[in-house]
Order: sequence, then structure tokens, then C-alpha cells
Amino acid sequence: MARQAGSRPTRIARRESSLISGTPEQVKARLDALQAEEQLDELIIDTPISDGPARLHSLRLLAQAHYGKEVLNVL
Repeated sequence: MARQAGSRPTRIARRESSLISGTPEQVKARLDALQAEEQLDELIIDTPISDGPARLHSLRLLAQAHYGKEVLNVL
């Protein structure tokens, strides 16, 4: 495409995946480490799950790992 447009060829650098997966406890530990390493005030969690109830379940599991207790289903 670059050649067709008359532009110089460009290389796209690979970057490390930012996906974090595992058990709720493993994900929490990695997020805690990331927050400490980068000195972050907050994190935005985006779960790549298309099914709504499954996505909420995933977030609920992470919240339970974070708070150390069951999180109520508020929906």
C-alpha cells in the first residue's frame, strides 16, 4: 500500500500484548503490580467478552478478588 501511494515503506514494530488473563487472583496480582510499577491512580478494565452476562460475571470475579468478599449482583 505504501508503494502504491508513493510513500516510503514503513515497518510496524511489534509490541508486547497488553492482555492480562488467568484466575481472578492472578489477574488481580498482575494489575496490582502494573499499578505499582507505573504509579497509576486508576485502571480501566476492558473485558473482550461479547456475551453480556459472561462479561459481568468476569468483572464480578475480579471485583471479588479485589475486595476479598462476594460482590452482589446489582443488575
